[in-house]
Amino acid sequence: MKKFWTSFAITLALFIVFLVALGAGGTLDQYIQRGALAQIIVTSGADTYVAEAPAGMAATAAQWRVKKISVSGSATVIQWADGDAEFDNVPGAAGAGLAALTYQ
Repeated sequence: MKKFWTSFAITLALFIVFLVALGAGGTLDQYIQRGALAQIIVTSGADTYVAEAPAGMAATAAQWRVKKISVSGSATVIQWADGDAEFDNVPGAAGAGLAALTYQ
């Protein structure tokens, strides 16, 4: 049941992001402030990768910030690609390159 609610929450969040993005325009800072970011979310075992970029950004552009969320027992660890939250990573089509990035 927990997986259902987690998936539901993620789907709802994505829907809201895309609704907000429909009327959005402006600089990267304005996108971030408005929450108008597209997301690619990929789960692999105990790891979930979340990539974010301005709505409409190609998955092959180096304009994404990426974090890895790892869960082990009751511990949850969040690490950023390249050790920072900069919008300078490439997730690849459908997030295929997310696991290959270096996380710190």
